[in-house]
Amino acid sequence: MSDLRDLIILGTGGYAQELLWIVDDLNALRPTWNFLGFVDPAAPSKKGHLYYDRPILGGWEDAPDARKGIYFACGLEAPQTRKKECQEANGSDIGPPLSCIPV
Repeated sequence: MSDLRDLIILGTGGYAQELLWIVDDLNALRPTWNFLGFVDPAAPSKKGHLYYDRPILGGWEDAPDARKGIYFACGLEAPQTRKKECQEANGSDIGPPLSCIPV
């Protein structure tokens, strides 16, 4: 059984890219995260595309079920968008975002 924790990143912009790099760097030191892909509620049409060779899963409706122990990190830079999308996540089964990526 794997000890890796499943993780999705919200967004597909520059800040989401930086979070992915942090995840990759942390995993190089100590494998911790099983990165499942990006979720972008503002652009669900990106579903199926790759971003830095990683899948874009689609919008919220395409996000994996967080009740199965999936973490998400907010990769949205704009404060108003970040607030709106994180509140939406908190009101669903997705759960609260990680404020940082712990190891």
